[in-house]
Amino acid sequence: MVQGQAQDPRRRTCRSVGGAAGGRRAAEATRAGAAGQGLGLRDQPRAAAAPRALGAETGNVAWKAPVSVPGLEVEIETLLQQRTGRQCLFTPSGRVALYLAFKTYVRPGGSLLMSPITCDVVLFTVLAAGLRPLIGPVSNESGNLCAEAISAELWGRADAVLTTNLYGQPDQVRELAERCRELDIPLIEDAAQALESEVSAVPVGSFGTAAAFSFSKHVGAPAGGALAFSDGSRRSELVSLLKQVTIARSSARVIKDFVRPAVEAGIRDLGVVRPARATAQAMGWLRRADRAPLDEARLGDALARHGGLAALDRWARWDLPGYRMAVPRLFLAGIAKRLSRLEADRGRRQAGIRVLLELPGVAPGARAAACCGLLAVPFLIEERDRARAELARRAVRTEYVFDPPLDDYASPLLLEPSTDRGPARWWAQHALPVNPLHAEAARVVLSGWRPASPQSAA
Repeated sequence: MVQGQAQDPRRRTCRSVGGAAGGRRAAEATRAGAAGQGLGLRDQPRAAAAPRALGAETGNVAWKAPVSVPGLEVEIETLLQQRTGRQCLFTPSGRVALYLAFKTYVRPGGSLLMSPITCDVVLFTVLAAGLRPLIGPVSNESGNLCAEAISAELWGRADAVLTTNLYGQPDQVRELAERCRELDIPLIEDAAQALESEVSAVPVGSFGTAAAFSFSKHVGAPAGGALAFSDGSRRSELVSLLKQVTIARSSARVIKDFVRPAVEAGIRDLGVVRPARATAQAMGWLRRADRAPLDEARLGDALARHGGLAALDRWARWDLPGYRMAVPRLFLAGIAKRLSRLEADRGRRQAGIRVLLELPGVAPGARAAACCGLLAVPFLIEERDRARAELARRAVRTEYVFDPPLDDYASPLLLEPSTDRGPARWWAQHALPVNPLHAEAARVVLSGWRPASPQSAA
């Protein structure tokens, strides 16, 4: 497709990134690529911030343990470096890793080309970093940026590009990286949903200037993330910025983060879904909507007065209150253990993916990425919300529904909307992400649902 050429928004398709290989082969390839690079041990431990800093929980006693556990953090960084072949820095969350990348690699006030089909906290993190979101066109095969549909005019306005790797489906990262090199602008990979994804045997997170990972998804940890970066000379700068945004974790927050996963696992094992769901709702453990309450006037005022993560803490912490709180040893040990067992998790996910691929309505991008350990398999179906409700009734959670697209969610006061919103709206209205670890339960519901047609786009 010629750049800037108009097309029917209901029928946009892009070339899928294929050639994904198994994790073992990918690991071997990246280890070879990482030869000669040092392990990059941490410059120094992070100092504890004031317990009542903005974002700390009022009335809680601050967690008194050291806010940095260098040995375990280095172990986690090393495990991720073995996968990506790049220097890695442990962070309290994936969104903090994104913030570090934006502040370090993108010029202040720059425009960031990104997909509207992503989490709203990514939008808040972009804004906190002082950047202007520039919404690009998406593929109705994967929901990621459609590289062929990005016009020359849009490329000319971009100061950096952010990938999404939606549900683990890789972006067209080779094409995007090549164009970024031509324009001498950074490519930032949001790899939060793609810890077990590759492109032609090369792991996602190995292509751009930097990549942000989250350990709350594939790893299932209550906290933790990491930034992988290509230029090791920027490490001390990144560590310094990380110290500025990290605050102490309260003892109450530690207890909540530790207890919640155990309770959720027990609920699933015992099958006491309905009473437990009511209790969780009363305790505020359940997300009440797919998008956070926005309050644009208040957000705009916070940006005008201060900016930075602290100023936007109310928004950035919506679904993860401890997102910039230091991670205690209790959690670090579990993250390291689970990271070392990614291959086993990948095997379970791929077994579930094979089950789900037998059903109608699987997004073409997910079929093309079936060799990856997808976080979720997106279905594109009619009456998505009814199907989702039926899955919930059977205790199958469908998280990460990004509806509406960001440029319908937020006004031009906060971002530059896409000139062609049809494909993103169609995807957002029909996408139903299903965790492959729950494939058998989901199959009972989804086997009879009608796939969505591009002709049904609004």
